[in-house]
Amino acid sequence: MDELDDYNLEILTPRDVDLCLAMVKWIDTVRKTCDKNFLPTEPDIDKSRLFWRCRMGKDPLKYAPPRAYSCPWYELIDEPNRPHWTYDIVHRGEKVYFAQCGYKLVEMDAEGKPSKVQFGPYLFRCWYGVSAHDKELFGWWLQLERIEESNWITPT
Repeated sequence: MDELDDYNLEILTPRDVDLCLAMVKWIDTVRKTCDKNFLPTEPDIDKSRLFWRCRMGKDPLKYAPPRAYSCPWYELIDEPNRPHWTYDIVHRGEKVYFAQCGYKLVEMDAEGKPSKVQFGPYLFRCWYGVSAHDKELFGWWLQLERIEESNWITPT
């Protein structure tokens, strides 16, 4: 039987407390950045990558990361020492779309292919190459080069 407090309620476990604190951090972040009246619904709780991040004990990023197929791609920022692969690219003028997310084209290589792109304050090197998992599958690699906070104005 679970331990009960003086009011005959189950005592919160450390995991319960961590979950509550993560939810508070998640709601506070969303309210400060995009929706001051945000209260999560059940689908929000199930699907939010920011809530997942908070539950993992990680803080929200100062700036939103790029997305991959409409989901935040935190690994691009959290794991800057390794390149990240995608097969999906569309290049249109000054925009390059990796995994359906638009990046500003910063630099092209000698062959006319994108070599540096920017998303908000995040600057990435990019190059065409073979997949690490399937040597017959070619696509694009992205790797964080630096964060250019001085050139970025935080949206209000």
